Amino acid sequence: MRLERTKTVFILGAGTSVHCRVPVMKDFLDEAYRLRRYTQVDLDREAFDLVFEAITVLNAVYAKSSLELRNVESVFAAFEMAALFGRLGELGADRIQRLVPALKKVIIETIEATQLFRVAPQVFQESTGTVLKKHIAPSVEYEAFADLIKDLAVAGHDVAVFTFNYDVGVDFALQQQPLSYASALEEDPENVRVELLKLHGSLNWAQCPQCKKVSIKPLRTVPPVAEMGEYSANLRPSRGIRDIHCPGNEREEPFIVPPTWSKSEHYSAISPVWRRAAQRLGEAENIFIIGYSLPDTDHFFRYLYALGTMGPSRVERLYVFNPDRTTDQRYQQLLGPIAKERYCLNPEDGRDANPGTFGSAIRFLDAEFSTATQ
Repeated sequence: MRLERTKTVFILGAGTSVHCRVPVMKDFLDEAYRLRRYTQVDLDREAFDLVFEAITVLNAVYAKSSLELRNVESVFAAFEMAALFGRLGELGADRIQRLVPALKKVIIETIEATQLFRVAPQVFQESTGTVLKKHIAPSVEYEAFADLIKDLAVAGHDVAVFTFNYDVGVDFALQQQPLSYASALEEDPENVRVELLKLHGSLNWAQCPQCKKVSIKPLRTVPPVAEMGEYSANLRPSRGIRDIHCPGNEREEPFIVPPTWSKSEHYSAISPVWRRAAQRLGEAENIFIIGYSLPDTDHFFRYLYALGTMGPSRVERLYVFNPDRTTDQRYQQLLGPIAKERYCLNPEDGRDANPGTFGSAIRFLDAEFSTATQ
């Protein structure tokens, strides 16, 4: 008789990458400005200059209206509307049409320039004897998360990891583990018990400009472009995209779903990922949401949760980990009466010095599952 495996879903938001210096959306433009103005980081400075020139023009709307110009989501929406209307102050039509691609470039390059990976020693055996070299490793927190995923898979869980983040922190950490994982964008290998579903795209995903196919460019131990210091490194997965999918076409570009309310046109290219996410939610017995604050503007996740959880499974745990306690009200409004009985915000509160953080969530879940299997 075959025993059913436990179905466990992790949902990761921007808070899970804060530990490795990736800015959250409300701080994103401040960090991008700092990189452009005060550092010598290799950037597409023309794109950065265009974006901040346009933001300066948008400041003029304060005379008659109010826009949240520190928030990259609001600025992205304003650029999309400017392209639709064909006007933004004295900017020419060609520059207005370049605003959205330029802001995408700013988002991608800001993440790559800020996210820190570890530089760790590694021993190699060569013909001349033992050699000590340095290699790029995941952050401590992402490595611990990948260890937890591996342990759950070995213990009899089918694990799905949903992430709204563009960065490759989770991907890179899972790649170091002795287990395979699948994505709904690709033909899944048989008997894979771990799935990574990146709901908003990724720095190492690329879209062919002609046929619109989205594909994953696999990360290697050391990606094509890396800036390495003594203790930390920045990776540039987007610069490793050199393929041309359709003959005679231009080079593919990184595929990310922009941070704006008008996302529908972008989701069609990765609809298999969202369908798989809804399926996994319907089967889930454990749901762990880490670093995702459930913003009021994210209607897509609300519908994903509502329609996805219509499945036959019985949820045993629904834990949310977030240091911002104001998220509790939003989750209370999202959940139905049965889910509320299984819901807990920061279940590790009182047992950890920093409840709600990514590291705290990993420590709590690792201890909880270790106790359950003893």
